[in-house]
Amino acid sequence: MNRETYFRAKGVFVGLAFVVIGGFIVITVAGEWWVGMQSRQWKAVDAIVTVSREAQETVHGGDGTTHKVRALEFSYQYELAGTGYVSGGLSFHKKEVADMPQFLQTYPVGKKLTTYYNPKHPEHAVMQRGVPAVGILFIRMPAVFVLLGPFIVWGSITGAIVRFCERRGLWYR
Repeated sequence: MNRETYFRAKGVFVGLAFVVIGGFIVITVAGEWWVGMQSRQWKAVDAIVTVSREAQETVHGGDGTTHKVRALEFSYQYELAGTGYVSGGLSFHKKEVADMPQFLQTYPVGKKLTTYYNPKHPEHAVMQRGVPAVGILFIRMPAVFVLLGPFIVWGSITGAIVRFCERRGLWYR
């Protein structure tokens, strides 16, 4: 195999890897991102904190060891059309809190708060709707890889990348 054929095959492999890996990340992140974006339209409802405490969970390691980790137990109750619902959703981008003592002090049991529920599925609610700007990056960056991959494959198959590098003195036959 000559050098040019080797680099063309390598380019096809890299391009396909961009598409596959980028596509997997987009699919993995897209569902939660989409629901987070849709939550901007969710309706506000008053809720009351029913559980707010620090707990310890036992985590089992792959090597047979166990250790305790701090975990947040948090839920709130809200009512819609006479039906009560319980949720613990913080937001679509936060599953944990950075400063647990501060969070527990801010949201003690009995505290009234505003939460946002999905009108189509009222059992789904969060305290903060939408997706932060950083969350948008997590969908855009892999999308760039997915879009760039076919161009790398095309450039490798047609030799366009080799010609581009030759013109700039980066490649010599």
